[in-house]
Amino acid sequence: MKRFRPGIAPTVVVMILLPLMVGLGVWQLSRGHEKQLLVDSYAERRAAEAERELVEWKKVKFMIDRVGDEFDALIISTTRFGFFVELQDMFIEGLVPLDTLPGDRFEYKENVRKIMGVRHRRQFSIGDQVIVRLDRVDGVEKKLTFGFVKFKK
Repeated sequence: MKRFRPGIAPTVVVMILLPLMVGLGVWQLSRGHEKQLLVDSYAERRAAEAERELVEWKKVKFMIDRVGDEFDALIISTTRFGFFVELQDMFIEGLVPLDTLPGDRFEYKENVRKIMGVRHRRQFSIGDQVIVRLDRVDGVEKKLTFGFVKFKK
C-alpha cells in the first residue's frame, strides 16, 4: 500500500516557519515544544531511512532468482570503478565494474565523465542504452552487480 508523500516533510515546513513566527512574536515557543520538534524530526528521518532499506531489500529479493538473465538498461552514472545502470521499466540499479568490461583496458575520464577503452577507444557515457547480465546479488549489502553484454541498438 502506497502512502501519499508530500514533496516537503511537514516537520521541515514547521522548522522553517516556526522561527519566523516566534521572531515576529506571533507565537511563543516553550522548551517542551522545541524538544518535541527535534524528536519528531528524528523519528521522521528514521522512518524514511527504514522505508529506503525495505525498498532495497525488496529489489534484491526480487532479483535473486534472476542471476544470469539479461536486461535492457540505461547508464545513469560513471565512476572510476565502473558505471551504474538502471534497468528499464524496473527502477532497479546496479554496478557494472570497470574490470569486468571485455575487449580492452578501460579508464575513467573524469573531465568528460566517460569510461574509455585505451586501445579501441570504445566509450561508455551517461545516457547510453546497454544490455547487461545480472552476475551477482549481495543480499547482505543489498547490491547488484551486472556484466556488460552489448550496446542496445
